[in-house]
Amino acid sequence: KATKYYQEALENMSGLPPAVVADTKIHLAASQYKTGDESAIDRLKQALSELESADHDSYEKNVWVSGAYMKLAELLNSKDYLTKAKEIIDSDPRLAIRLKQWTVLSETLK
Repeated sequence: KATKYYQEALENMSGLPPAVVADTKIHLAASQYKTGDESAIDRLKQALSELESADHDSYEKNVWVSGAYMKLAELLNSKDYLTKAKEIIDSDPRLAIRLKQWTVLSETLK
């Protein structure tokens, strides 16, 4: 159901900032991948690239970008993406909740 709802959300996001749209695309692609669509990883990476290049509030952007890297780490069981998420988290002390989430995820990927 998540895939359906994210798709519907995207269809109704005209006029919203590109970073918000990109973040929703990331969630959509992650849900598609979880349902077996392996090509969704490419769409997730493309949306992450869009998000990284978007002009947006630094806190929100750091939350979303670190979250996207954490999704990639989880989906692909990749410590490289986990490391990229940690670099962003470490660069912004406001990401205390994200750090806790990262810590839990890092322990599951051992």
